[in-house]
Amino acid sequence: MRRIVSLVIPVVIAVGCGGTDVQQQSGPPAFQVHLPAGLQLITNPQSGEKSVSGAILVTRKTSAGEGPVANALVKINDTVIPESAVAGEYDLTDANLTIAPNDVVLLTASQANDAASVTFQCPPDVTLNAPTDQGNTQHGAALTLAWTGRTAYSSGSFAPSSRLRPWNAGTNTLEAPYPALSVTPQGTQASQTFTVPNDAKTGYAAELLVPGMFADQTSSGGTAICVLVRRARLNVQ
Repeated sequence: MRRIVSLVIPVVIAVGCGGTDVQQQSGPPAFQVHLPAGLQLITNPQSGEKSVSGAILVTRKTSAGEGPVANALVKINDTVIPESAVAGEYDLTDANLTIAPNDVVLLTASQANDAASVTFQCPPDVTLNAPTDQGNTQHGAALTLAWTGRTAYSSGSFAPSSRLRPWNAGTNTLEAPYPALSVTPQGTQASQTFTVPNDAKTGYAAELLVPGMFADQTSSGGTAICVLVRRARLNVQ
């Protein structure tokens, strides 16, 4: 089963945000390709994820409105991305992709005489210094997520996030993040301390999400972003 990391932030398709890092043009074509939740580079993927995950959406505008495009040829850096069971959606977890932090990525889609594309770059890597993956914690304990590296870019409607999620070690699956334990790092902040909830969970995952520069290349019909997902999993003693 495909799983996509929840960014819990709104995504605006084909609308950029101000800033010198955002690539922005005008005059969108009818045929478009997007990465609504971003191309995600994930450490310690859960079941159903890969280290490169995400979903691509291909759409076309007609006089009847805008709708998904099935049976398009979708590629990332010349690797064909298979279509999922959802019409117009193409699943990165079904492709064998090798993409690293700081890589430049080309996303293309075509069907008959229509084509769309967007070029974007993944941010430089960010290192989690604490906690240690597969370490231990306790309910009610203080847990510090610490990192080294830049977390803030001109990311459109995306924002960096440090957060805590329930994790099941037996199935290697995650639940939704705790809303009260999802924090946007400020400025040069390099750590965030949480209090582990006093609930019945047997494990937790501390995550840092770092969206890179949002690419809004309207004239070629594409929008995309690359998101680092750095994760450490913890067992409750």
